[in-house]
Amino acid sequence: MICNADLDSIPISVKPDLVYIFKFQKLIGELMFLGVNTSPEISYALSVLSRYLTKATTQHGIHAKHLLRYVWGRRHAKLTWCAGKVNSPFKQDNFILLLIRVGLM
Repeated sequence: MICNADLDSIPISVKPDLVYIFKFQKLIGELMFLGVNTSPEISYALSVLSRYLTKATTQHGIHAKHLLRYVWGRRHAKLTWCAGKVNSPFKQDNFILLLIRVGLM
């Protein structure tokens, strides 16, 4: 999404194009999949764009495509999880202690 974009100022049409809205919804769904699984940094932009799922215009689509181009440009970036260095509560001993503390065991 373009920086400092004011999506609320984009005029909403009285009779929306249902085919375009369907394509917009599909694109946002695919971006949500990418946001959850590979690119968590796009979550805010997705939440803003998802407000217009039923009343999208071509301007909203331009912002969604801009976000898609951002994700495409970051396709070689890798997420690094440092789980080996963190004392995880889900190791066997810690998990049992957590269940006892919560009162489930």
